[in-house]
Amino acid sequence: MIAGNLIAVFGILIYKVNKKTLKNTLYQTRQFSISVIFILLILCTGALVSQVFNFGTANNVLSLRSSPMRKNFSLFYWKKSDTIENFGDKLSHILVMSIVGANLSLITAQKQREYCKTPKLLSIGSIFRFACKNDVIWGSGVLDSVTFPSKSYSKIMRTLDIRAVRGPRTRQFLMSTFNISVPRVYGDPALLLPYYLTGYKKALVPTISRLLILHYIDAKRGPAIAGNTPIVTINACLPWDQIINLILQSELVISTSLHGIIVAEAFGIPARVLASPQITLFKFHDYFEGTRRKLRYANNLSEAIQMGGEIPMKLHLTKLRKAFPMDKFEAKS
Repeated sequence: MIAGNLIAVFGILIYKVNKKTLKNTLYQTRQFSISVIFILLILCTGALVSQVFNFGTANNVLSLRSSPMRKNFSLFYWKKSDTIENFGDKLSHILVMSIVGANLSLITAQKQREYCKTPKLLSIGSIFRFACKNDVIWGSGVLDSVTFPSKSYSKIMRTLDIRAVRGPRTRQFLMSTFNISVPRVYGDPALLLPYYLTGYKKALVPTISRLLILHYIDAKRGPAIAGNTPIVTINACLPWDQIINLILQSELVISTSLHGIIVAEAFGIPARVLASPQITLFKFHDYFEGTRRKLRYANNLSEAIQMGGEIPMKLHLTKLRKAFPMDKFEAKS
């Protein structure tokens, strides 16, 4: 009690002695407090606006949605069988689902009367032969211009809504063969995976020196050794997430599967194409020319190791990202 009174008396004395100084101090403190409150209001308002409108960053720019998602527009992707999925084709499902949401409708039927019942999206893969009337194309490519059944597709091609194609060879083939307009927007959509699969990161210290990814056609090849360098060998029909994890642990990826190359390059892993006598190189040329490079492939493992990774791609992905047909998945206002 006595201590409290002494403090009070001391405070009064200070007030009387330096009333003007105290008044100035209180005024400055009040002004500072007002400024702090004003700044906090701006920050809180900005955070609220961002939450309401879901503004995208460089990593999720395609997640910006202005209206609810529709459930009646489907994605088609190719499946090898009911139980086995090919790496690159499965990535189409994973990527588009990451963009539009888990309620994505899927079509994987092999019979044309099944997958032509309703317009659909075709994305990753050499799947133009599965296109039907009024389908939407975002990043697909032609497998081989020589063997493509052009006559039976002439009417279908004129109805397609093409937003982007894998590369200039696909574009040139479509324009010259079917006399249709194709935008000059290139890139395999699998290049966008790091924007959405943000939990997957390149290893700081790789644990795999050389990773060989075989197309399922080449899958009968056994583990390989080139010189004294052991090579981890897998085929492209393993679960997609296992393959990505192995790629991210590797110093160099060598692949007869196109998407072994594309995913490695998307995540910044050096990669080299290994030519297979069973696989046409048209799609490889298409992809590399779409990323402003020329295809340089190896004919054997020793040559692939000696060549090392290809030079980095020279393609900005903004056009490809913006070309995604979000309008097909949004409900009409």
